[in-house]
Amino acid sequence: MNKRRIRTCVLGGGFLLVIGIIVTMYRPYKSVITFIFDDGVKEDSKIVELFDKHSLKCGFALISWLSEEDYLRYLEYQNNGYEILAHSTDGEPMVTDIFSETDVAYKLSESKKILTEWDMNITGWVSPSSVLNEKYIGLLKKDYNFGYTKYYGTYEISDTLRPYNLLNDDPYRLWRIDLYNSLEDLEHAIDLTYENNGMLTLYFHSYDLNSDQIKKIEELLEYIKQKQIKVLPPNAAFEYYYGDHWLSI
Repeated sequence: MNKRRIRTCVLGGGFLLVIGIIVTMYRPYKSVITFIFDDGVKEDSKIVELFDKHSLKCGFALISWLSEEDYLRYLEYQNNGYEILAHSTDGEPMVTDIFSETDVAYKLSESKKILTEWDMNITGWVSPSSVLNEKYIGLLKKDYNFGYTKYYGTYEISDTLRPYNLLNDDPYRLWRIDLYNSLEDLEHAIDLTYENNGMLTLYFHSYDLNSDQIKKIEELLEYIKQKQIKVLPPNAAFEYYYGDHWLSI
């Protein structure tokens, strides 16, 4: 090989190395989708079967007064890669400010404490009835890394608000859209998430699970697979998308 060709190869290799470093340092955050199923009901076993079929995992938001049998079931799910989030001690809505800050602080910390005593890894919070009153947001930060505290359940293609979260959104004011929406609307939300590198969270109450809903979820999972969007359980999705960025917010 002559000197000119050697020089070209060296320069070309150096250029590719520099490009690789730049891409690594400044890569855009990629889109991610996560699923959360609320309340901890026996129908969640069908959700696990469905997600296992697709080699995917989701999260379950648990109210902490479940039976021992329920705790053991969800602990088994966690041991198989599913994730658990706290959903308060009793499921009472926290939309208004009728509770004292002492009461809410107890609900937040006790919920995590009970679930943790069952060896569940708890870093995220899901507010009962979707909304946590702004008065209590500061209390949430003492026990959790992130929280779903805003409501954006119903989503339609005509909506002007984005259905997904972005990196600059407050991780203690995340929102979700629900799986009761039409398949067309949900697919559109997925498309927008993919196009804009967002984090989309889909949720459902499994006690309403029927054959039509199972079919819809299955079709969504297939649609996401075709889009090649990453699907992760909620804690992993948060860490993947936000990384260490949330510490500076």
